[in-house]
Amino acid sequence: MVRGAQEARGGLRGVASVVSLIEHAPIAAYQMGFSRILFSRIRDGIWFPCSACAGEDEEFAQTMVRVGAAHPRRLDGVLLESEMVRRGIPILVCSPQSNPRVHSELVAVTKTRSYVAAPVLAWGNAIGLLHADRSAERPGVCEFDRDALEMFAEGLGIAFERNLMMDRLQAMRQAANEHMRAANALADDFTLEVMELAGRAARPVEELLKNGPQPRRTPTGHQPGRLGDLTAREADVLRAMAAGKTNAQIALSLFVSEGTVKSHVKHILRKLSAANRTDAVAKYHRMRG
Repeated sequence: MVRGAQEARGGLRGVASVVSLIEHAPIAAYQMGFSRILFSRIRDGIWFPCSACAGEDEEFAQTMVRVGAAHPRRLDGVLLESEMVRRGIPILVCSPQSNPRVHSELVAVTKTRSYVAAPVLAWGNAIGLLHADRSAERPGVCEFDRDALEMFAEGLGIAFERNLMMDRLQAMRQAANEHMRAANALADDFTLEVMELAGRAARPVEELLKNGPQPRRTPTGHQPGRLGDLTAREADVLRAMAAGKTNAQIALSLFVSEGTVKSHVKHILRKLSAANRTDAVAKYHRMRG
């Protein structure tokens, strides 16, 4: 049994998520030599059965979970499991059919002669329970089974700590990535605004330095064809669009992010009153011609 507990603990190392761990725990304990195993979670001091294994009898395993879930128990001192959780030690329960301090509905459906149970601890707190027994055709459980189940429960608690920590790290990484995306978008918008302001300020200076006559403006103040509404960088983007480049290719050639290019394209479409990229390119060629 000790060897089986060690092997079962070793099998938990490859379980990569908390959900998978909950489902796998009873199966691993079954391989130790028990006939029926129930794993339960503890939430707000209440015992909630959530997974079980009864060998090939999957229907009976589901029945145990269903009956337990339909009759959750508060660990308030009445049940033997309350003392087990409080002290953090496993228990061996003999003659549960006549013991008033057991989960009566589960005992009734399993008709168990004796069972062992152990708390699953993570960072010193009980987060779950393991219950195990043997069928009527086999010898009942004993102190040795209780200690073996405790050994397995310790390994299960460590596995929960590891997987819960990995889940937290993954959530933190996702939050950091979302923060970086938001920061990059903000930087792109700021860069775009600076470029537009710089483009509007630079045009009059360039016009003053020209020797030839200035192009006539329309009554609305726009240059003919409205290409003059574009900033220098927007004009670069429009020329690249006309050359058939994608946003990613344009971003690479202009040393900006793809988000910045998308913002430029949006402004180009608005300034040229274009419905889409194809329309904008067509207007670009007409205006140049």
